[in-house]
Amino acid sequence: MNMTPFGQDKFISINGLQLHYVEWGSPGNPALVLLHGFQSNAHTWDTFSQAMADTYHVLALDQRGHGDNPEKVRKVVIVDTAAEFPPARLAMRGQQPATDTSPQPETFDTFEEVVQNGIKQYPLTPEAELRHANYHNLYRGDDGKWRWRWDINLLQWRRRNPSAPGDLYTYLQRIHCPTFLIRGQQSPLLTPEVAEKMIQALPNGRTVDIASAAHTVNADNAPEFNAVTAAFLKE
Repeated sequence: MNMTPFGQDKFISINGLQLHYVEWGSPGNPALVLLHGFQSNAHTWDTFSQAMADTYHVLALDQRGHGDNPEKVRKVVIVDTAAEFPPARLAMRGQQPATDTSPQPETFDTFEEVVQNGIKQYPLTPEAELRHANYHNLYRGDDGKWRWRWDINLLQWRRRNPSAPGDLYTYLQRIHCPTFLIRGQQSPLLTPEVAEKMIQALPNGRTVDIASAAHTVNADNAPEFNAVTAAFLKE
């Protein structure tokens, strides 16, 4: 199940918090920092990190629970993340009843159950990628059941806040370094219209659609994702 022959799991203490990250490549290379999404972890970037490790010093962070500094960031890549949810998505989330009751952690009897559910939910993602991602996204409890490595409090917050928080376009306007917005051509979360609005907000941005990919672009079509991202970083 190990796809990371030279990716090293490491820990760092910052302001009293112990954070985990996966380090790839040589510290002498330009730094490439990777941040995952709401339901992922540092290992979601393993395939991409492995492809970039000869050229970059890759640091993939496990964000807590799960800066406005263009002077220190030379380039930004945004992977299928929308500044606003499409109307259909908002309507679907708005139908979920608001409740103060804490959600119960989802459990699975077997790892294979998770994989088969993933195949149905993410038909464009190769099965090997699904197995690898879920292996790092789950843990097996003392009762033998599998559970997500997500902070349950984040799920509760999302129930109470069904729409994207604040005016994210304002934040995009403050990113002055070259920015590359990558969209899965079949993404249900980032529509072409929103992608174009985001590019208009970015002072120095451009976008590309990746064929045969939905929201999980780097897993659905790793070869094309790796190629276009590497080309942008080398410019």
